[in-house]
Amino acid sequence: MPSVPNPVIPARTVSIKDFRALGDGKMLVTTAFAIAIAAGAAAGRRAERRRQNMVAQPRDAG
Repeated sequence: MPSVPNPVIPARTVSIKDFRALGDGKMLVTTAFAIAIAAGAAAGRRAERRRQNMVAQPRDAG
């Protein structure tokens, strides 16, 4: 069976407060978590598209 390489996970941090969570223990932050997760997923898709575009583009030999 072929070896499966481990995924490369970029070191990124996100503050849930950047997505309007107060962190006061009173306000529900479900929506803030959902938005933060969606933003992270979108950033990952953009990074993957950039990586694929770099691989697909031939390098200039000159």
